[in-house]
Amino acid sequence: MAYYYVKSGGTAAAATDDGRFATQQTGAFSGLSDYYDNIDDATEASTSLTDGDYILVSDTHNKSYAAGSGINLSTGGTIGSGAGVRLISVSDTDITAYSPGAKETITDTNSVVVPRNALIAGVSFQADNSSQLLDFNNGIIVRLQDMTLTADNAVGADWWKISSTSDGMMVHMRNVDLECRSNSNAIQIGYGGTVIWEGGAIIGSSNPNTFVDGFGNGGWNVCINQGC
Repeated sequence: MAYYYVKSGGTAAAATDDGRFATQQTGAFSGLSDYYDNIDDATEASTSLTDGDYILVSDTHNKSYAAGSGINLSTGGTIGSGAGVRLISVSDTDITAYSPGAKETITDTNSVVVPRNALIAGVSFQADNSSQLLDFNNGIIVRLQDMTLTADNAVGADWWKISSTSDGMMVHMRNVDLECRSNSNAIQIGYGGTVIWEGGAIIGSSNPNTFVDGFGNGGWNVCINQGC
């Protein structure tokens, strides 16, 4: 188990372990010897993420990527097994305390790729000019909580895409707001995936004409505001 720390302005370079620690740190981000500027840099550390690792992000963090950049929470291990990665927003002044507020924005056609089991808590994501926001592999379980997912259609993003290439993917969203900026925004899900949405709301300047849009083979399920 290791801890990767992220805050805008960090100087720990990708492909180094400068923002990685073998034990959980305490105090404020200002007291760390170093931290990564963005989540993508943390995932590219010289020591790769493994099951049980934490990426801890300051609740003041706000990063917009240049075109051509995305995030891949790749880990070692077998798909669908193990604890996966925990991506969590923490207080800027007490890095042991959970505090939602971190945000990252993806541009171009890239996305946040989640290829293994994961917990993502308190970190919001926005897609600008992207065909998909979240892309999940088959056979995994992902929990999303206390965040806002924004698809900014004004610059070309249509989908909060819950994407699976095959059967067996499950996403459990708890207290997740979906920000809608165009009536063409929709959750897109395919194959044998399951989405459970408890708490949260559709917010923003528009209401979607089609809330859930299927693609690929059938067999998917969506369960809303139930403990199912």
